[in-house]
Amino acid sequence: MAPQEAFAAPTSEFQAILRQLKRMRRLTIVSLLLAMIALAVAAVALAPSESVEAERFVLRGKDGKPLLEMAIVDGAPILSLRDQNGNPRIVMDIEKDGAPGLVLSDEGGKAHIILMIEKDGTPSLSIGKGVVKNSVVATLKGNVPSLGLFDQNGKRRVVMRITDDTPSFELAGRDGNPRILMALPEGSPALSLYGENEERRIEMSIALNGQSGLVLSDQQGQERIMMSVDPKGLPVLSLADDDAKDRVVMAIVDGKAGLFILNKNGKPISSLP
Repeated sequence: MAPQEAFAAPTSEFQAILRQLKRMRRLTIVSLLLAMIALAVAAVALAPSESVEAERFVLRGKDGKPLLEMAIVDGAPILSLRDQNGNPRIVMDIEKDGAPGLVLSDEGGKAHIILMIEKDGTPSLSIGKGVVKNSVVATLKGNVPSLGLFDQNGKRRVVMRITDDTPSFELAGRDGNPRILMALPEGSPALSLYGENEERRIEMSIALNGQSGLVLSDQQGQERIMMSVDPKGLPVLSLADDDAKDRVVMAIVDGKAGLFILNKNGKPISSLP
């Protein structure tokens, strides 16, 4: 082929091919620009954020059942962990009064362990079936630790506590009122029995000086009979009137028995021998 023929003017078919190539190049450039814009938008959307705000988050398992839930209910935050059946088993929350709590429940939804700090700052731990019934409750109110046992009706029947370095043990009736109290005030043992109206009816004690005593009271809580043995071994029996004043006193002094009858002012009006 002659050189002149090789550089001859392009045919119409060749020009059509060139125009098609130019269009394809322009489309490729536009597509690249659109892809870059889409990536930029996605990068901005996925960029780290300082906060994510919502009123409820739910994480679900493969079967679609909720397993973890974070929510704001009536202005109080709640975190709930659920089992495979969707039942809440662990719940953490902060009440409206600011009291935080942790509840562990069984498959039926009954709370077995409750850990909380009350509004006044008292920490408490409850273990049992249900909120209060058949449960053990430990609290620390101020500097007074206590442990209470509740019956099936939610009544506190047994209480152990330490108040001002004085340990005590209390048994209550079915109505929840104390009936028996054992304590060690200042290290001296004491036992008290109470009536149905919480009045003390019987008290036994041994003082630090070694004196032992027994006091019997009436239904109004007035002391009526007192028996004691002092540190020197002197036995004394005293009978009191409605005003808790001694009216009859019996004692043994130096091996001699004596009986004294007193008036309302405490003055002896008769004695034997």
